[in-house]
Amino acid sequence: LEKPEAAEPERPFLLAVRRFHELKDRKLALSIIDQLDAMGTPGVAALGQVLYIQDFGYHDHVISLLATKRDSRAVPPLIHKMNRFKFEYRVQMPAHHALLQLGWYAVEELINHLDDKAAGIWISWTLRKITGNTAGTQKRKWHDWWKTEKLRHPELFDDPEERPGGSKPPVVTGDK
Repeated sequence: LEKPEAAEPERPFLLAVRRFHELKDRKLALSIIDQLDAMGTPGVAALGQVLYIQDFGYHDHVISLLATKRDSRAVPPLIHKMNRFKFEYRVQMPAHHALLQLGWYAVEELINHLDDKAAGIWISWTLRKITGNTAGTQKRKWHDWWKTEKLRHPELFDDPEERPGGSKPPVVTGDK
């Protein structure tokens, strides 16, 4: 199981993901993926771990499941699939489309990964498509922009009244 960093700690369910992969049983693999999906929020991290398995034939299925989760933990494994050094368009585009489907839920994690040498250009492009902002690959510009922009998206907070700094959303008047 290839991991993005050698020092990455064992995550919940990672041992189970490794073991079922070793069995090479299609029915069992799909059953476990469906069970992880059914877990909702706790299963997101484990579904993401499946994308680090090189010779696993269910990446497209897992990517489509992660795209519906509205959870920022789905973003790093999707970024991993957008490695520009591998030139695998059939792998990169589904991950890009999944991130677009996650939309604003993916923005903060995407900004945090802008300095990823393997996927930075993909990330910049994805951010531009989601937000309409053209700050390029400059992480600082994106962070500064996001400080105020995230307040315009109450759906990103469990309790919209508890936004960072306790502030209310900015009032937007007229059409953009």
